[in-house]
Amino acid sequence: MVFKYRGHSDASYVDFLEGVVDDVFGGRRDLHFLVDCEEQTGFDAQFRRRIVEWAKRLEPRTMTYCLLVRSRVVALGIAVAGLLVGGKTKVVSDREKFNSQLELAVRRSGAAHDSRGVLSETAR
Repeated sequence: MVFKYRGHSDASYVDFLEGVVDDVFGGRRDLHFLVDCEEQTGFDAQFRRRIVEWAKRLEPRTMTYCLLVRSRVVALGIAVAGLLVGGKTKVVSDREKFNSQLELAVRRSGAAHDSRGVLSETAR
């Protein structure tokens, strides 16, 4: 799933993200999240706290968590959040690297499903 953040993020973003992910994926494992923060100008402390809590809960089910960041303020906040979450968080500042991570996630996700779209035993 690719998210694109624009402007200043507040805690209401997390409510939206949680709802979308729950509706689309339920309890599915092998999740891939790519977050384009190129147009994000900042976020408040409540957003950062809630996004870290949510990411910690999802981390065991996540194969890819990559963020494209341009703003130094946003990059610093993500670095702190990444330390708190641990795991698979990768931050890139180059669109080409982000697109490469997206392509890799698509390949990995496709490999986890058979030709009928059924999740393979190894990916469950």
